[in-house]
Amino acid sequence: MNDHCFSTESNHCAGCHSCTSNHNPQFAGLDNDRRQLIDQNRNKLKYKKGEIIYKEGIFPSKLFCLNRGKVMIMKEDDHGNAIITNLFKGVCFLGISEFVLQRPYETKCIALEDCEICLIHGKTALDFISDNKVFAGRIMAELANQFHNANALMLTMSKKNMEARLAATLLDLLKLFGKDSNGFLDVYLKRSHLALLSHMSEANLIRNLSEFQKMGLLGLEQKKIKIQQLEKLERIVNLS
Repeated sequence: MNDHCFSTESNHCAGCHSCTSNHNPQFAGLDNDRRQLIDQNRNKLKYKKGEIIYKEGIFPSKLFCLNRGKVMIMKEDDHGNAIITNLFKGVCFLGISEFVLQRPYETKCIALEDCEICLIHGKTALDFISDNKVFAGRIMAELANQFHNANALMLTMSKKNMEARLAATLLDLLKLFGKDSNGFLDVYLKRSHLALLSHMSEANLIRNLSEFQKMGLLGLEQKKIKIQQLEKLERIVNLS
């Protein structure tokens, strides 16, 4: 499937019944027969941190389901300028819009940490969407939610100053990934990636992080970030 996977498991690896029952909301409430159909028509790949899961121009022959780990979705223009359009953690589908529309990927998906991904066979997934109105409705709702979030992000990044953009990005990361056992944001991002998310240069990002640290809003330890004054960050976003 992909030169970047470092191991594969057969279709009969540990069943996805628990995963589909408890973690992927699109599969919630499906009967056992439908879960078994999915389980029998999938395989699992593992990706190391930094590896490409799919890239622009590749046709989506299978439906990716992120089982474990975190990924970022990136898009580059013809001049090599990149933006990060989304971040995801397991369990969720990846590249769902291109798969449903059956057109080549318009973005690149990169593992932010070691990931496990289930690949559901294309015909099985498409038939499942076509034959199951509840599942199809959930997919459409997820696509609408992603579109809404993208519009909200575009508005924030176009109307806010740099401090507010950074504060909004940090709050979004907290909402999506939460905190680790030491209170730091539970995601590792390079400063260059955080700068892309905040729509600013890396130099401006570092300067603003330093200012937030001096103000007591953040704690910084190497590449890790701890939000120390949540309400003040929210105030920065709302007042700009």
